Amino acid sequence: PAPAPAPAPAPAPIPDLPGELCGIWAYIMWEEAGCPQRSDQEADLEYQRGISELKGFLRSGYTLDDLWKVANGEVKLRDFYRSAASSPAPAPAERAEAKPAP
Repeated sequence: PAPAPAPAPAPAPIPDLPGELCGIWAYIMWEEAGCPQRSDQEADLEYQRGISELKGFLRSGYTLDDLWKVANGEVKLRDFYRSAASSPAPAPAERAEAKPAP
């Protein structure tokens, strides 16, 4: 019989998400959507979607620092989405070698 395939390596654990970051991210998503009227239940769903989105970005290689730049207004959410869609997150080694812009 053929040997069983090796199990896939376990994904690296992602850091805990700060509650403040989750709240700001949900608010920014709401603003980006045009500040629609919504029920408390819809707001809670939006908050949970924001957490899922943040976890997805962390799993794909973005750091908490990358996400905080959006939350702090250093990077616009729309620009972050555009950048994330057009290129994969830099690998940690690439980050360490990256030089700041002059």
